[in-house]
Amino acid sequence: MTTTSIFEYKQNIFDSKEECLQSLTHRKQTNVRYKNFNHNVFHAGDEEQFYQYSRIENKRENNISDVSLENNIFKNEKINYWSGYNNLNAVDVNNTFRYIFNKFKKGIFVKIVDNKLTVFLPFSKANFTNEWSNQIKVDPSKYGSVKDFISHICSLDNKQFNPIRVNAHINKWYANNCLVRYEYPISENETNVSIFKHLLETLCAERKVPDVEFFVNKRDFPLLTKNGTEPYNNIWNSTTKRLISHHYDRYLPILSMAGNERYADIKIPTPEDWARVQNYEDKWFAPSCRQYVYNFDKVSWDQKIPTAVFRGGTTGKGVTIENNIRLKLAYLSTITEPDENGVKYIDAGITNWNIRPRKIEGEMYLQTIEIDKLPFGLVPKLTPEEQSAYKYIINVEGHVCAFRLSLELSMGCVILLVQSEWKMWYSHMLKPNKHYIPIQKDLSDLVEKIKWCRENDAKCKKIAENAKEFHAKYLQKDGVLDYMQRILVDIQTNASSYLYNSIAPIDNQIMCEYNTICTNYPATQKTVMDINTIPMTNGRTYGLLKSIEYLVNFVNKNSDFEIVATEDKDEIFRNKLGVIRKFNLANYTFAVKTTSSTQKRKEHIHETFISLHCLNKLSRYIPNFAYIFGFYEKGDTINVITEYIGGITMYDYIKSDKFCLQEYILIIIQLALAIKVAQIKCGFIHYDLTPWNIIIQKIQNPVHFDYAINHDQIYRIKTNIIPVIIDFGKSHVIYNNEHHGFINMYKSSSIQDIVTLVVTSLTQILGEKHLNLTDIHTVLNISNFLTNTQYQRKTFKNIKELRSFLNMSHKYTELISQDKYELELRDPLDFINYINTNIDHKFALLLSVTSSYNSIMNTCNAKQIFHYILASSLESRLETFTDVFKSINHIPVNQENEILWYKSIHYLENIIESTKNNLLVFLKINNIDNKPYQKLYLESIHYLDKLYNDKPVFKNNPDILNFDLAKYRKIKYSDETFLEPDKVLSLLKSIDYNNFKVPDFIVLDNIYDISLYRGKYKLANKNIVFNQINIPKIKEYVADFISLKRVAEVIYKSDAAMVETYIHNEKYIKYKNAYNEIFKYL
Repeated sequence: MTTTSIFEYKQNIFDSKEECLQSLTHRKQTNVRYKNFNHNVFHAGDEEQFYQYSRIENKRENNISDVSLENNIFKNEKINYWSGYNNLNAVDVNNTFRYIFNKFKKGIFVKIVDNKLTVFLPFSKANFTNEWSNQIKVDPSKYGSVKDFISHICSLDNKQFNPIRVNAHINKWYANNCLVRYEYPISENETNVSIFKHLLETLCAERKVPDVEFFVNKRDFPLLTKNGTEPYNNIWNSTTKRLISHHYDRYLPILSMAGNERYADIKIPTPEDWARVQNYEDKWFAPSCRQYVYNFDKVSWDQKIPTAVFRGGTTGKGVTIENNIRLKLAYLSTITEPDENGVKYIDAGITNWNIRPRKIEGEMYLQTIEIDKLPFGLVPKLTPEEQSAYKYIINVEGHVCAFRLSLELSMGCVILLVQSEWKMWYSHMLKPNKHYIPIQKDLSDLVEKIKWCRENDAKCKKIAENAKEFHAKYLQKDGVLDYMQRILVDIQTNASSYLYNSIAPIDNQIMCEYNTICTNYPATQKTVMDINTIPMTNGRTYGLLKSIEYLVNFVNKNSDFEIVATEDKDEIFRNKLGVIRKFNLANYTFAVKTTSSTQKRKEHIHETFISLHCLNKLSRYIPNFAYIFGFYEKGDTINVITEYIGGITMYDYIKSDKFCLQEYILIIIQLALAIKVAQIKCGFIHYDLTPWNIIIQKIQNPVHFDYAINHDQIYRIKTNIIPVIIDFGKSHVIYNNEHHGFINMYKSSSIQDIVTLVVTSLTQILGEKHLNLTDIHTVLNISNFLTNTQYQRKTFKNIKELRSFLNMSHKYTELISQDKYELELRDPLDFINYINTNIDHKFALLLSVTSSYNSIMNTCNAKQIFHYILASSLESRLETFTDVFKSINHIPVNQENEILWYKSIHYLENIIESTKNNLLVFLKINNIDNKPYQKLYLESIHYLDKLYNDKPVFKNNPDILNFDLAKYRKIKYSDETFLEPDKVLSLLKSIDYNNFKVPDFIVLDNIYDISLYRGKYKLANKNIVFNQINIPKIKEYVADFISLKRVAEVIYKSDAAMVETYIHNEKYIKYKNAYNEIFKYL
């Protein structure tokens, strides 16, 4: 079983050709993220999916000496092994993936552990963008455009031209050296994938192989040069063009089907080789379902026709008789006179035209084979069995070497092998004039060699017999498996032994988050049978939401949420990864997100943790974040209990006829303000802030909301439209001085969410709406916030330019991985200021800046409401209010820290005032006189006044005031950095430990609140100047430091224990030494 076997829905190999052909009719989507990924073997479409399915836990590697090559027929063969494959580490694996994925779109990653194929992961970059689009041109004297050229090709091939099927964005085309593919939409095939998989599975079953990793190149042309140049010389018009990206010192070995001295790719048996030997055992592979078993002994040598035969298509880089060797051969056949007896020397012909566009080195423009100008046409096909009736078989290269050679060596004929720069895995073992007759590359001696063959028939018969013996010895099943075994042993020997972390940073974080998720609730003697209903409050407030969180924890601890709550019969949403259902409890509506997907389970745990510890607290200040109440496990599922937000998604809003661009501007302004507040409070990055992760709520009457940036910069917005952000599974926060991320785990970004929001929403708007000229001007203005930067250099002057940019940039992988360059120096406020300055919108009067702060969200007493929900009588509900006033003087007040002391006072004031207000509502509803309860309120206020007036003397200012940002620097690292202990050690050594002061996280978290307070219990210490405290940067720098140390300690202690089990392998000593050095700094 591999990491992706669960996705396979049909077998890969069949017992008959009929079964194989029938299987072709059944295709389905196996990658839920990409609708055109209809593969049987799962293909990763982005980096996230690659890393998700390419990793398994470390296991002890097989010792090389355990794999004996004593009986391997290739034990004495020298394998050409490039030095850049030596002394690897785990990061080299990632770099090689990025090299193939980003430059060539597709490949296969393979990992073998304990003699089992544990990872077989084909990948194809769903949002591929090439680096060579400026190399693609057509002859302007013949064609008005690239589409005109492709139309011409269709006419040559008698096919109808459909311009819609041509990708207008040339940077989305992909190539196989000289061959370019332009179709739209891209056809994501899996040619040869099942063959490679079966070969490796059989290898592991029938041979002993070491633990090893490598990449397989699916295409004909090799991918990696030895001298750091671009491998596709035809595309780049040069063999000396330096790599323009992804140039690394080392790479994980890449295994390819062909190569030459320029390339580092290791040559391996071709899919044709394995399909052929399996066909001998009556096995068939889809989709080709090709037959390889023939009766080549049907015609004896003496009865064979003394003519050189060839049949094939017009593959190869050339397009004329002069530069395409197959065209030249076919032409030569037509002009070569037969012998005196009328017997042809050559019977060569083209059976099908391959006129795909070629980009040929030395040519400025795209080329194709002008078949209407050739002096010959197509000829009938001949099966291999029919060709075996000839004495001489011409083998001539196509795009690379002709893979049919393996079969031809078994035909009992003499192979006339035309010299080629390309070689296969066994080419070096074939001897000229022993196994084949060599022919000059230009075919200049072909006729002469055929005449020689006729004159030396006995020698030729022996050469044919030698070829069959070579085929029987090396090109049967045992030979293929032996060669693959030898290759893998060489890879493991030379690559050195490298380790992945015994626990990945993300898995360590998820485990810690899972174990520390808050599940507390106020003490009570009640049971779930006592649950009644929530009280009437002033709408959606933090206190109410917090009380529901207590209730959910109470239910999860003492019962089963799905039993106690009532499930709605209609689901909210369902896809292949999970379902969202609606529940009701205590007259409150919940949305429950359920998944059993391994990756989504992690996201659900992460979302719950960061919400309970960080994001839920934002509801004290702003209304734009959905509240998460908790989670529960059931079977193999993780179920997140979240607030049900009534409304429609921003995605549906944009699609609807109610969409208004002016209203859209108000929405994105609110979202930008909300993001900025969240960045201040907890270093928040959503990492998927798209229209489908935003709910648009509309309320009847407009409400004022305050967004506080600092104590004297408060944005007040009046609105009846409230965008609420949902789905935090990929989000990042800083909590307790540590990064908690999922995507780009340790990276802070002030602009990521703004870029994502603008790019994805404008992509949808342009795709869904017909805009008038005014709206087009507005959309261009909004998008130009991103321009005049390295991220997008040119200003968008028209919709066509904007569409082109969005087409390249709106995919998720590009949004999260593409460098934002100097945009990272901007933040949501810059975006808002840009909107206000550059765009005319009618909401200017609704947005103002004030110095007085008022939060309508931070009301209601959560504990009181929790007890109220469990109260069954009027008296007991009334008691939940009075108990608050009676307990005020028992609530502890921090006496050690000035900031926390003020926070305690403000907290008590909020409890008193919120409880009083809700009590008055309760008394009025139940017609109860409020006078007897005024005394309780006044006594509580008197107690608070006394506390404030008797404030203790604090000796020192909070440490936060002594945090000098100028002394610190950004520590840049990622989860991948921990694969290289030496790099982590270097980072730890670079820190000035004497001057690095870590402020109290709780104090830091409360500075913001204290600065906003405008009541009578305000801060009296004039030495605390709030505008000198850069809270987000302090949090970021401290989190960089603390997270680096903590993660290094946890991971490397685990890694060190693992290395102890490898004590007999000296190659791991370097890791042990690095760990010991690191521990000195922790």
